[in-house]
Parts: sequence; structure tokens; C-alpha cells
Amino acid sequence: MLGMPCIVEFIGAPGSGKTFSSLKLESLLASELHSISSYSSYSNSGENDSRIASILRMSKKAISSLSFFISKPREFLFLRSLIFSNNYNSKFLAWTLLINYIFLLSFFTKCRIQSSSAVVEQGIFQLGWPLFYYSSNIRLALKVFNGVLENAKKYIDPFMYVIVVMDPPEILLEKRMEKRGLNDLNATESKAALEVLCSTIHSLNPFSGMVLLTNDGSDVSTEKINATILDLVKSNEQKKNNYYCDK
Repeated sequence: MLGMPCIVEFIGAPGSGKTFSSLKLESLLASELHSISSYSSYSNSGENDSRIASILRMSKKAISSLSFFISKPREFLFLRSLIFSNNYNSKFLAWTLLINYIFLLSFFTKCRIQSSSAVVEQGIFQLGWPLFYYSSNIRLALKVFNGVLENAKKYIDPFMYVIVVMDPPEILLEKRMEKRGLNDLNATESKAALEVLCSTIHSLNPFSGMVLLTNDGSDVSTEKINATILDLVKSNEQKKNNYYCDK
């Protein structure tokens, strides 16, 4: 799958620093590369009012899901059946997971067409965190997660996928959650869900070619990881250029 773009995804509990770190990496890559796709920009509505922006962003994703249903009804129905087969506290969470996943597929398709590397704040693998955190049945959650990843192989190349695990110390995560008003989340349980997610990712043979990096939330860790990713993405860009030049 030479020519596939390099995708960098950040995973972690809410408040772990995914947004801050992804935007910092995005800025670095944009300054060094000719082309970089941003999932945050792709999903952004352009509205400054946070409440209106949230409504517009969700509407954009809903329209994307409708378009996906029209063009790929069998795949849509399969994904709906798969995701809804898990036990959730509310159907809203299930619909949110489905709509977010389909929107991600549209973004990855765009990246593939443009052959553009991308930074994703919360991608396909991050979907596993709410699955494991909110699920009352881990076996069912694993079944859904594995099914979603199996479907995702049509859209991504595991050998061109980098996952950055945002895993700050629990005390720091607790403070960040409190600062953001995430009082309904438990830091200990959040880290436990992330541990299950990471363990599951490590056990997936079809995705064994991925690069997994862990960020402890410190500036030193962030700088080191960003430098590593920059080298990886540059290397992939060079391979693609050589490929097209040879052709």
C-alpha cells in the first residue's frame, strides 16, 4: 500500500492532553511538510460560539453519515448493528460512536485521495476508550472494537499508522479533569480503560505494524515524540516521492 498517507492518532482519557499535543504536532508537521491534513480543521464548523459550533459540527457529521448510508447501505447497517450490540447507558452514546466513526472514514478517504499525511486528535482507536469505560460487558465491548477495526482496514494502512498514547500520572489527570469540569469521570477508572485499550491494540496481529508511542504529559516527552513522528512522516513522504518519480 505504498503511497498511503501516514496517520497519527492520539488516544487517552478526556483531560489527558490529546487536543493540546495534537495541535502542537500538527503545527510542527505543517511547518516542515508541503501538505498535512488536520482532522480538527476538517470537523471544525468555523463558528466561534462554542455552543453553536458544537451543533454545527454534529450536523456536519450527521450529514456525512446520511451520505455514507446512501452510498454504502450494507456497510452502514453492519456498523450500526455491530456498535449497537454493546451495552450502553444510553442510545445517544451508541449513535455518537457510530456517527464519529463514519465521519472518520470520510476523513481517511480524503487523505488517501490527496495522499496527505494527517493528525487525528481522536480517531478510530480512541473509540475503544468509551467502549471500555462505559461498558458493563468487556467481552461485548471487545467484540465491537475488533469489528470496527476489521472494517477500518479498508481505509487505513497499519504500517502507516502511528498511535500516541496520552498517559499522564493519575494525579495530573485528576487535576486536568477537575479543571475542565469533568466531574462525572473517575481518573483511576479512566486509566484502567486506557490500559485495556492499549493491551487490546498490542494483541491485534493485523495491526502489528503500527508504531505506538507513550506521552507522559511532560514537555520533554512531547518534544521527543514529536521529533520521532516528524522523522517517520518525512521518511514516508520521501518513499512516496521516490515511488512516483520512478513511475
